[in-house]
Amino acid sequence: MAIDMIAEGILKGTGCIPPEMIDPAPFLKRLKARGMEWYVMEKTSPMLKIIASS
Repeated sequence: MAIDMIAEGILKGTGCIPPEMIDPAPFLKRLKARGMEWYVMEKTSPMLKIIASS
């Protein structure tokens, strides 16, 4: 999908474009359009709870 975004001029730049440089909104929209589901799952480590209560 990134290559499509480069060809359409959505991703600009030269050389290697690392994943963290890709705007997630259009990328995730394309995932959905291709029938690929995605979701965000947030988890809190038990260690964070222990540290916070100390």
